[in-house]
Formats: sequence, structure tokens, C-alpha cells
Amino acid sequence: MNLKIDINEIAFDFDGVVADTMGLFVEMVKNDYGRKDIRLEDITDYDLTKCLDISENILIEIGTKIMSENCADYLKPIPGSVDVLNRYINNAGKLLIVTARPEKKPVELWVKKYLNADDSMFEVVATGDYDSKAEVLLSSGKKYFIEDRIETCFYLKDKGLEPVVFVQPWNRKPNDFLEVNSWFEISEIFCR
Repeated sequence: MNLKIDINEIAFDFDGVVADTMGLFVEMVKNDYGRKDIRLEDITDYDLTKCLDISENILIEIGTKIMSENCADYLKPIPGSVDVLNRYINNAGKLLIVTARPEKKPVELWVKKYLNADDSMFEVVATGDYDSKAEVLLSSGKKYFIEDRIETCFYLKDKGLEPVVFVQPWNRKPNDFLEVNSWFEISEIFCR
């Protein structure tokens, strides 16, 4: 990868980029609801009602569990994210995670559990919606944002930011964005 990004100009989404939220979703559908027919590859849209035959009640129940404060007990990191983010914190200083979740505390607890970080080393901003991420990033002086929701990437681009798509089955729509397939690839684009 030829592009190099100043590590002070980048921020990160949480679900689907740092944490394996959809992997947990698939696991919960299988274990809690007996749906062994659902695979990660079946999630071809971020809006699960568009790609899965699962009742809205089950989606709400699972979503509530995944967003709860004890999510750190069962929500695992995307492979490589912990190592790269710990190096990021050591080299860049403060890590910024911007999430569309309505509450930041579950993400803060997750970060404290998995990263070698105290409160002074990271900030989590919970916007409650996807479109508010742009304002947070611009006011924080960030130029790049690693995101898995393709619709958010298009919106960020329209606001003058440079999205980096973390490739997932649900974001395979045509786009011209920089794409990364792993945290190793993310680490390769950082420069000081």
C-alpha cells in the first residue's frame, strides 16, 4: 500500500472495525435462538432486515445485549486490532473512537479491558447516529476515518473527510475509497 497517513489524523469506528460485533451477532443467533443457518457471509447489508430472515424482535434483543455495558465480557476484538491500537496509542498519543452507539460507556469499558489504556489515552464519542460522526471528526482535526458502514463512508466523503473502508461482507458496494482487509494493512498505512 503506497498511501501513508499521519497517525494523528486518523480515528476509528468501533463495531465491525475494532470489535467483532457481527461475529458476536452470528454466534448469539446460533446459540440463543438455534439459527444455525446464519453465517457472517450472509450479512450483505448493514441493515440486517434487508438481508436476513430474522424477526425484528430477535434483532432488537440481540442488539440490546451487544450494546450493553457488559459487552466487554463477550464482544471480542477484530484480529490484530488490539496490537495495532496499542502501538497507535504509544506513538500517536490519544486514540479517538467515534461510534454511532447511543452510549459511550460500554465502549470505554471494552477499551479499558482490551487495550493498555487509561482514560487519558483515549476518547470515545457516541453520536447516537451515523451522520453525526462527520462533525466530531472535523472538530477533532481528523482527516481519515476507518469505517465499515459504506453509507457512512459516502456521507463522510461528502463532508470533506477521507473514509477508509474496513472490508466486510456488508460493505461490498462499488466505491473509490481506500480499502483495508485487516489490521495489518491498517498498520501499514500509518506514518509519524
